[in-house]
Formats: sequence, structure tokens, C-alpha cells
Amino acid sequence: MVFQWLDYVTRTTGRFTKSLRIMNLTGLGMSIMNRRDMRRDGDIMSLMEDCYPQSLESIKACFAPTFINVLWTFAKAILPKRVVEKFDIVNPIKNRKRF
Repeated sequence: MVFQWLDYVTRTTGRFTKSLRIMNLTGLGMSIMNRRDMRRDGDIMSLMEDCYPQSLESIKACFAPTFINVLWTFAKAILPKRVVEKFDIVNPIKNRKRF
């Protein structure tokens, strides 16, 4: 549905429209994370990226717990630059200018 709206806005305005995905990670813990759900979400994002490769502007993860920040620090070193540029971990209270 989101991609249909992006397509509609792009066609009616003549300007390429991209999406922004905001994830609220408040209360996220290792015990809450479900591998099956994470894999499904990853598969869906991969499929959408294959169908609409340039439609995702970025993903902002808000209020991430410390372990996510640590994991992201290590992951940035091994992930492709195009992936790292599209993902950002922010705390909206501390980083108002990044939004």
C-alpha cells in the first residue's frame, strides 16, 4: 500500500517520492526479539527493495537500547556503504537536528 502511494505521488507531482521508516525500539530486549519475526521482516524488506530499489530514503531507529548501539557499531564496519547510509540510530530527545 505504501508503495502504491509513493507511485501515485511521484506520478502526480513529477518528483520521485521516497519513504522514511521510523522504528520505535523503546522496551526492546533480547528476550523480546523473535528470530522468526525478524527473518520475516528482513525477507519482506528484501523483496520490496528488489521491486522498488530506490524508494527507501532511510530507516530511523528511535530510543534504541545500548546493546543495539553496540551491535550497530560493529555491523557498520562489515555492511556495504549503501546499507549503512540508509540506516540511522537516533534519540529524538538528544538529536533533534537528525530528523
